[in-house]
Amino acid sequence: MGYDYEIQYCSGTHNQAADALSRLPKHGPSVFMLLSVPCLTFMDELHRQLETDPGYVKRRHEVMNSPTTHPDLSISGNLILHCGRI
Repeated sequence: MGYDYEIQYCSGTHNQAADALSRLPKHGPSVFMLLSVPCLTFMDELHRQLETDPGYVKRRHEVMNSPTTHPDLSISGNLILHCGRI
C-alpha cells in the first residue's frame, strides 16, 4: 500500500500497551467448547403462511386434480413448483 515500516519487537515488560491478543491465556486449553448450529425456519414459516392463503390452497388443489392442464406446475411437499422451483 505504499507504506514504509519496520516491525520492532518490544517485550511485555517494556510494552505497556499490550493488548489481549498478545497475551497467553491463563487457563488450560480444554476450558469449554461451544457448538453453534443454524436453525433454518424459512420453510416451516412458508408452509404455515401458504396454508392460510385461500388463493394458494385453491391453486394447489387445481394443480393436484388436473396436472395436465398445468404442464409447468407440479406439487412437492405441499408446495407448488414451477419448472422444479418454488
